[in-house]
Amino acid sequence: MRLFTKLKDYNMELDNILDGKYFSSNIKNLLLSMIYKIETYYPDYKEVKRCVRSNNDFLNEIIDIIRLYCDNIKTVEPDSDQAKILIKNNVKAVTNLKERSILSYPTETALLYAISDISPKYFYINQNLVLKDILQFSLVNRI
Repeated sequence: MRLFTKLKDYNMELDNILDGKYFSSNIKNLLLSMIYKIETYYPDYKEVKRCVRSNNDFLNEIIDIIRLYCDNIKTVEPDSDQAKILIKNNVKAVTNLKERSILSYPTETALLYAISDISPKYFYINQNLVLKDILQFSLVNRI
């Protein structure tokens, strides 16, 4: 009856990925806590929002982004000197796709926003449009 064949242990999968990366134990714990909270509370979110993608798709995407695009994650306390970058830009996290790095406050929410922001964004724009280059730049860089 294959009842448990579709169950996947996302914490174990993320833990295996994190073993190959050089993150501090605090970062690893924060990421594992984030995945655990998403797994736990996603059914409630799905019931409230109604039109969302599946829990598995969402968690797989987050884990793939961490595996492919996150090489350096640092957290800063709100009262530290490094937090001035975040305060100056009025954001919870700053990402750098070229260096594949994240600078974030030490919360699951800030880290989740940063992870979703660091993934490359692709938009299809018809080649016949006169303003194709400007539109592509605007969509990707959010000016």
